[in-house]
Amino acid sequence: LGGVTLTGDSLESFAGCAELENLILVNTGLDGPELAHFKNCTKLKRLELSGNPAVTNKELGYFHNCPDLSGVILSRTNVDDEGLSFLIDCKRLTYLDIDKTNVSDDFLQSFRAKKPNCKIIGTPSG
Repeated sequence: LGGVTLTGDSLESFAGCAELENLILVNTGLDGPELAHFKNCTKLKRLELSGNPAVTNKELGYFHNCPDLSGVILSRTNVDDEGLSFLIDCKRLTYLDIDKTNVSDDFLQSFRAKKPNCKIIGTPSG
């Protein structure tokens, strides 16, 4: 659904999609809270939220119960250290894009130490 402006109403129908494996919402103008509709999508493997500056730590918390999450793209969101901490327990995480986020260098070093097999790309603004 990249580049399409979405609202809470347009995403509400996804609330029951527990089998969803890929969620790609790039440059959709999300306000952020709409992502709560996906909190039961625990089989996600890929999550792309780039280009949605209203996405913050709270919204990333909706995906902390996704053990199969392997790729996450957060570039150009307002996620910081707190939001990234929700991904530490994602055991299969192998790819993370944090370009132009608010993640601090100190936290990023700590995250890398805990997730040595995760390829992290991008330069945070934080």
